[in-house]
Amino acid sequence: MLERRRRGEKTPRVFSDRMKKDTQKVLDEFKAIFEEDGGGDADERLRLLSLFLENGTHLTMEKIEELVREDGWDLKSETLRSYISTFTNYGIIHRIRLDGGTELYEYRDLDTHHDHMICVKCGRVQEFTDPRIEILQEKNAHIHGFIPLRHSMTLYGICQKCGGGRARVMPLSLISEGETVRITDIGGGRRIRQRLVSMGIVPGKDLEVIRTPGPGPAVVAVDGSRIALGHVLSRKVLVSTNHTDEK
Repeated sequence: MLERRRRGEKTPRVFSDRMKKDTQKVLDEFKAIFEEDGGGDADERLRLLSLFLENGTHLTMEKIEELVREDGWDLKSETLRSYISTFTNYGIIHRIRLDGGTELYEYRDLDTHHDHMICVKCGRVQEFTDPRIEILQEKNAHIHGFIPLRHSMTLYGICQKCGGGRARVMPLSLISEGETVRITDIGGGRRIRQRLVSMGIVPGKDLEVIRTPGPGPAVVAVDGSRIALGHVLSRKVLVSTNHTDEK
């Protein structure tokens, strides 16, 4: 941090899933912008920014406050939030707003654009990049005469770890016609769960997808009976597509 830089020690580098970032370069850029913006003493802000960069990405405000405390720093919450807001306004940190109101903060990489997959069970955030997605977005914007300024794509689902090891788990609504799958879990509230159980949709049972949901409901076969499931219900049923070796 600042003390290490004053002593001439090597500045720590940021490690992310994408690449290493030169922490000192980012700190120098912030200081230059802050001074140009008429800011005063930047030491506290530089210390917080350095701490943020050294501790990964996808951090909640509560996690940042925890890091500050662990660093032995008595920084008021209002001041910390003000500093984080400054980093965001300067384009150094990017704020991700999730369903439910949770906000995550990550370093804004100027070299690459990435999107996110977020596990609704454990909250894990996985970054991914696919140039084909970017090309398709630009192509469709051009077709519709739309000038894109920025975009963000977030996929919500269940990560491999929460999905149960080797089994691939996904909502029933995403299964193709003709597939036989195993029910692993039922989401939703108590009423939805009770309704599905009363129809024979119970974790551990196998079912065949006769028709996928489209203009009408999905049709599945379970326990020798055909059952219609609307869009809402079919999204609440989680199934495994790889269960041949399960008992």
